[in-house]
Amino acid sequence: MAKSLLFRLFGLGKMPEAVLAEIAGETRLLFTQGVRVSLRRRGHVPGSVVAGRAVNVGLGAFAVTNRRVIGTRSRAKWVDVPWDDVSEGPAQLTVDATGLHVEFDLAKVHPACDGEMRIDFREQLSDDDLARLPARAKSFRVDPQKVVRLFGSLKKLPDDQA
Repeated sequence: MAKSLLFRLFGLGKMPEAVLAEIAGETRLLFTQGVRVSLRRRGHVPGSVVAGRAVNVGLGAFAVTNRRVIGTRSRAKWVDVPWDDVSEGPAQLTVDATGLHVEFDLAKVHPACDGEMRIDFREQLSDDDLARLPARAKSFRVDPQKVVRLFGSLKKLPDDQA
């Protein structure tokens, strides 16, 4: 897929050097930069309510390695899911022909939350790209406080329910 003009001219959406160093020893099965990243959210977390659907769009990068799936936007790591973690959780990661997608059921993330949140890293992937992956979907656990920050709130979750 053609990269955005902002990526080609200014490098917006590059994977941060710190993250590249972190995955340097891993085998890259898929790697792309300068892709459109959208964060969609609806619902509420302590300190933030979105009545309709809020969409935040920017540029980012993602990689699938032999050990994990990692996605970034700006300088922040938004997704870091190891393949070997077998625990189930309130988040679902999917890699398909349209890119990397992560969905959160906020009510399952923490009892003080309700609604849904979705991150999409848009990139056209071929059947050959997808065939290299160890899996195309994975459920995983999350840090509730990080999910609340990603939703847009700086308020701390109640300790008695975390």
